[in-house]
Amino acid sequence: MLNAQVRNGDASSLRQLINHVSSHMNELQALSLNVPVQDLMLNNLMLATIDPEMQREWELITASHADTSNDCRISYILGIKKQSIRNT
Repeated sequence: MLNAQVRNGDASSLRQLINHVSSHMNELQALSLNVPVQDLMLNNLMLATIDPEMQREWELITASHADTSNDCRISYILGIKKQSIRNT
């Protein structure tokens, strides 16, 4: 994972970011997955932003259910958030 920030006017760090992303995109294409890249990116973004408890719940749900579409993921996250708000 690339942790460096790209600063305005820093061509070197921007080139590093582009190379890093391109490398990962090429690796995903080489895997010939039957999943759209945007689904993988959304899943990664969501898992990076939810708390560890929600991550565990999400992983259990996705391991046991066939429907892991974007709509399903978003509905799941919203459902968990609504439930946690009600419990507070």
